[in-house]
Amino acid sequence: MPFHLVFQPKRIIEAMNRYLLFILFTLIVISACKKPKDEKVQTFRYSNPNTEMVPENAASNSENEHQSFGDKKPRKEKQGKVSRRIEEEDRQGLELPAKLKDRSENMLKKQGFAVSYNNKYNCPNYVAWHLNSKRLKGNAHRTKFEEDPRVAKSNRVQWYDYDGSGYDRGHMCPAADNKWNQDATNETFLMSNICPQSHNLNEGVWNDLEQKCRSWAWRGKDLYIVCGPIFDNKHPKTIGKSQKVRIAVPDRFFKVVLSASDEVTAIGFIYPNSSTNLPMSDYCVSVDSIEAITGIDFYHILDDELEDIIEAECNPRKWGIQ
Repeated sequence: MPFHLVFQPKRIIEAMNRYLLFILFTLIVISACKKPKDEKVQTFRYSNPNTEMVPENAASNSENEHQSFGDKKPRKEKQGKVSRRIEEEDRQGLELPAKLKDRSENMLKKQGFAVSYNNKYNCPNYVAWHLNSKRLKGNAHRTKFEEDPRVAKSNRVQWYDYDGSGYDRGHMCPAADNKWNQDATNETFLMSNICPQSHNLNEGVWNDLEQKCRSWAWRGKDLYIVCGPIFDNKHPKTIGKSQKVRIAVPDRFFKVVLSASDEVTAIGFIYPNSSTNLPMSDYCVSVDSIEAITGIDFYHILDDELEDIIEAECNPRKWGIQ
């Protein structure tokens, strides 16, 4: 043993103490880093940005509790896919646009359709109906035009108001779409369902579109249709036998069609109220574009995301229109 260690015992003791303290500290650190094999570490998640943290393995009482911090929708919606199916029980009233607030509107509910009647123009703002193959089956026959007793006398159009005007009594909801019931067919001949329409349009491409809709219904499509006049001029031309009841002549007509069968799709059409004979695809437009022109909110009961998707589309080929 070296000479300086033999004669300096205090230094030996101090060195040993320091060594023992180092060993003890090391053992404490190692022990702290280990956990029992069967001990579970409890992690936390946020059930909602406005609530406290809850254990990850805590039972969930609602779908919202499965949201991660900052999510606006349940995780099942985070994939970015919007369902394009509408269950039958959710289609009730789908054809009816939102209530109009910027113009005269008198709602007239008929057996086979609904009329939004404009007492200023003495014709519809729009007519809306549901069409499927069942409504095309029956023996109902055409009848004669009549005044609508549910319209105030001061705004009641007579069948003879169109005589000598140069315009046809143009159906908005066609009689042939209501073969299922004679009363429903009769109501299509009420003057509240009629607009002044160019003869060539009424008998030509507008009739072609009506037949096209029926062909879709015969093939199983469940259709929700709205059509009506477009007035580009705030002071349109008028017709009528009386100076008290003047009927505004539309500049154009629109029709929007939604199919709720299988994958939901929609398409729109705009026709000039004049002699025209272009292919049907030339009149096709998106529902959005018709909303922008008319100020009418179609299919508003749909989920907003689905409504945005289908109303922005204009795909004639998807509808078999060349």
